[in-house]
Amino acid sequence: MSVVSLRRKEYLRQWRENHREQAREASKQWRRNNREKHREDTRQYRLNHPKKHCENQKRYRKNNPEKTKVHNVVWSHPEKYPLDDKCVFCGRTEKLEHGHLDYEDNGDNYVTVCHQCNHWMGVD
Repeated sequence: MSVVSLRRKEYLRQWRENHREQAREASKQWRRNNREKHREDTRQYRLNHPKKHCENQKRYRKNNPEKTKVHNVVWSHPEKYPLDDKCVFCGRTEKLEHGHLDYEDNGDNYVTVCHQCNHWMGVD
């Protein structure tokens, strides 16, 4: 790498540290505008770095034991936790998920939501 590109890289790293909120918003905006590219990049990263992906999953499960427990219960007993025909918020009928309001009741407290509304709720 040239000296100029190294300086630019360092400058951008410092800018992101000093403007975290702006950088986060810019990143979200890019992902919204480039959904397919982002999906493919993410898929390629997972395929090329399986150990890191596995480590990230382990860290998530360790940091979110109550969510992990509920997700495992719901996925292992789909007949006990059926989804409705449409999202309770927007009425969509595709990409439906269990939107858990809390994780203290072993999965019984959920609503049927689409992926987008589940993300909007801020709860998995």
